[in-house]
Amino acid sequence: MKKLVYLFIFFAICVNAQKINVTVKVEELPENTVLELLPQYIRAYYENPVYDSIENTADKNTFHIDKTTFYYPYTLSYQEEENVFQLSRTFFLKNKNLNLNLNDFRSEILNDLPEKVKYNEFFKDYKIEEDAFNEYYGQMFLKYKFEFPKEVNDSINKWYNKVWMHEIELLDKYVKSNPGSVIAFWKIVEKYERYKEYPYENILNQFDASVKQSFPFKKLISNIEENKIFGQGRTFPEIKNLKDQSGKSAQINYKTKYTLIDFWFHSCKPCLVSFPDLKEVYQKYNSKGFEIVAISAEATKYIPNWKNTIKKYELPWVNLLDENREFTSKNQITSFPTNFLVDQNGKIIFRDISTSELEKFLNNNLEK
Repeated sequence: MKKLVYLFIFFAICVNAQKINVTVKVEELPENTVLELLPQYIRAYYENPVYDSIENTADKNTFHIDKTTFYYPYTLSYQEEENVFQLSRTFFLKNKNLNLNLNDFRSEILNDLPEKVKYNEFFKDYKIEEDAFNEYYGQMFLKYKFEFPKEVNDSINKWYNKVWMHEIELLDKYVKSNPGSVIAFWKIVEKYERYKEYPYENILNQFDASVKQSFPFKKLISNIEENKIFGQGRTFPEIKNLKDQSGKSAQINYKTKYTLIDFWFHSCKPCLVSFPDLKEVYQKYNSKGFEIVAISAEATKYIPNWKNTIKKYELPWVNLLDENREFTSKNQITSFPTNFLVDQNGKIIFRDISTSELEKFLNNNLEK
């Protein structure tokens, strides 16, 4: 019996050793306010994104987080009133406990990452410039809402572009002398997600192995490469191995104003669930200039299943086969369904558009 107790204690110690504690105390918040811990960026960049909540009380104020091998950015949030949420400053979690003793919910957090002091000092003049732009934009928004006069809109865009490029130039200089910078890396992730066409590789190549070997760095590089093929405004690539249901070679023909290229496979439940609503949109807009080309990514042995699924669900659109996932695997399409809305020239308009968004787009862009 003692051996079992010792084994349990040993196991508990080992499990605890893989955790870090994030203790939060916010002076100005009422007790029992629910605080949520949220990833700062989209979850695809996180190996194991954490979503958790605690109460702002003396005895229930600690998150227990798995350790990681790289710093990941998080933020705290709470609901101030209906549809109004407040966010804390960003902080980074990796493999050490963190105590957040905040006088105010928006207090600067500097004890999470030693680099922050150096980073903030380097960018302090830029921060003044950025704050000035944000104040101007806020004033114009309060005055005009989104109905900006042309001269105001031109002024906003010109100033924004200037600020954006200045930050990129500073990031390039900063990374050259700080190639292990975690903060600079995540700032580039943020900029990429807002504007994908800039050649970020020039800056990314300057990072050292501690960053380049991380999960989020590899994910960012993968996204950049994928955007070169499937980015908005790109021409959808030719698929050479497509077959129709009779086994004959086939190609995508962009005969209509808009075409939805929809990748799926016969046992994909989310794909099957989407068919009824998609059929309604198809029946409503097909005669007005809309087509669907559904491409099933199937192993050869599942071709009969693919044909039976088409028959069972009475799929009325063009149905083609990517046999043995030759195209989807080569182009890292691993999530299903994945779709691309393209125009009559094969230019990509949207990726992964929802059925409701698709219907709204077609309603606004096709003749009534």
